[in-house]
Formats: sequence, structure tokens, C-alpha cells
Amino acid sequence: MKIEWQWDVQDAGFEDGMARAADAALTVEGIAYPCGVFIRVTDDVGIREMNRAHRGIDSATDVLSFPEISYKKGQTLKDAPKKLRAAYDADAGCAMLGAIVISLERAISQAKEYGHTAKRETAYMVVHAMCHLMGYDHMTDEDKERMRLTEETALFAIGEGRDDGQDI
Repeated sequence: MKIEWQWDVQDAGFEDGMARAADAALTVEGIAYPCGVFIRVTDDVGIREMNRAHRGIDSATDVLSFPEISYKKGQTLKDAPKKLRAAYDADAGCAMLGAIVISLERAISQAKEYGHTAKRETAYMVVHAMCHLMGYDHMTDEDKERMRLTEETALFAIGEGRDDGQDI
């Protein structure tokens, strides 16, 4: 997995964990094709600006994703090999799946709220956003269940899964 990073805040040592999370999401999806993403790590002010500019929502959030590939309803990356190949960027040497924006400020706050580490929270945010880049959504209960299974499988693969059965 190729990741282009933009750090608007000081790296708190989570980059390796987030990269492993992105790789795990692709592995769970069964994708061996070379893929890449852009990850911007910012604060609540930065993500609020992105949320307002791109979604018309004037508030901070934890994570945003901007997919490069559009999928048919119910389809995910593993179901769209032609779209994956079409997303290949010769300059990058991989298929660019899209962009992820994370509020590190929000990740640290949510980690405290949920009783786990900020490392785990940032890994979850990357996996969650990767799922969106791969065509998953959580608009219906069925879609949410499918996406949660993918998320938890990826997080367990990198040692950051939950064992208490609680919702993420």
C-alpha cells in the first residue's frame, strides 16, 4: 500500500499503525493489486473546514473519506476489478483509491471516551475510511453489519480488535 501523508499536526507516533490498518483493510477485501491512498492528519479546525467545503456541514467530525472509484449498489472493490485497474495511476505506480482526512484531536478525545488507546482509534478511523474507499457503507442495517465485520476483521488482524463485543 502506497500512502501519501500530509501532517497538519505533529505525528503522535501513529503513522505505522495507520499504515498497517490500511494494508489490513485491503487484505481482508482480498486485494493484492497495488493500491494507494492520500491520508491527511489534521485537527478539529482543519477537518471542520474540509467538512464544510466538501459536504456543506459546518462542524468537526472524526474522519472523512473521498473515494476515487464509484461502485454499483452492493458492490465493493473485490467485485470491481476493471474499475480497480482503471484507477491505476502510472506516476504513483498503483491504483489510487482516494483520500482520507482524520482529526487527531477527535481521535484522542474519542479514545478516552471509548476507553481504548488513541493508536487503536486512529487505526479504526483508517479502516473505516478504507471501507468507504472500497465501496462499503452503513446506510442500512445489512450494509452496516457487513462493513462492521470487515472493520473488525482488519482490526483483529493488526491486534487492535475489540474482544468485548461492543459496537465501535
